[in-house]
Amino acid sequence: MPKNRSANPTRSGSSGNPHYPTSLHALMADISPAQFATLDEWNRRVTRAAWGHHKEASRLGARHYYFGVPTIALSTFVATTVFRSVDCWTPWFTALTAIAAVLASCQTFFGFQSRADAHRKSATAYSGIRRKIEMLTGSPPTAEGEINRRMEILQLQMDLLADHSPSISKKVWTEAEAHYHKDRYRSTVTRLAQPERGSSGLE
Repeated sequence: MPKNRSANPTRSGSSGNPHYPTSLHALMADISPAQFATLDEWNRRVTRAAWGHHKEASRLGARHYYFGVPTIALSTFVATTVFRSVDCWTPWFTALTAIAAVLASCQTFFGFQSRADAHRKSATAYSGIRRKIEMLTGSPPTAEGEINRRMEILQLQMDLLADHSPSISKKVWTEAEAHYHKDRYRSTVTRLAQPERGSSGLE
């Protein structure tokens, strides 16, 4: 399956976000406004990606059950009927057998469960990066150049995760972009810096 790069836009890059809370500037002199703006944008991106992967995992998990439950029911019915009578091969019974076989083949071919598990792992990984960003802004290192080094590590982790994460469907990603648009969503970094205006956490 070709990768949809738009579904993983957490790749590195500065944000261009001009907002820098003055309360944070007074408390965290070790983080420059440019560094904070970049971390704030990264936080928004990984939060958006985590939400999208969680949503995709739920959608694929539901499809797994939609195909799996009828498959089990039909297969059980067919096996039980064949066991009880050898004269059961009427046209309707043959059709039920074919439907059960098609459903089982679709479930195997599309791999809903394995794909859902892959999205859950990606969502967990993105959430882990989000927490690292929050820790970095909440307790910035004081050693010279240390924050730049940690930001480079975060950048590398986001790039690697974007390359190895499964693609999110266009429909789910459109919802994620709308929900976490930078004009309406305040990242947890900003909310931690300005607790009087909102609580922290993943919305």
